[in-house]
Amino acid sequence: MTSRSCGVGIRVNQRLITGFRAIKECDAFCLRTCREFEGDFYDYLEAQFQKPVLLTGPVLSLEKGPKLLEERWADWFAGFEAGSMVFCAFGSQWAFGKDQFQGLC
Repeated sequence: MTSRSCGVGIRVNQRLITGFRAIKECDAFCLRTCREFEGDFYDYLEAQFQKPVLLTGPVLSLEKGPKLLEERWADWFAGFEAGSMVFCAFGSQWAFGKDQFQGLC
């Protein structure tokens, strides 16, 4: 796999052209979410592009019962007084600007 196939070195305008071409030629959108989470976005896509939007729902673990944290994280969380911390998970694709991160803090 070359770096170009990973998107490195492709200009923004080429990415947009390729993306719009794919949207124009596709028959439907398929998103890994559900109406309860992304209802407004779902409605917007369907209205904007006049294509059906198929929702697969959130991907949940197939394991039965609660999944335990890794010991290192369980120990770290245990170091805080109950009710004194807020845990936020933004996923691996989220990137904060400095001002956004400081605002969150």
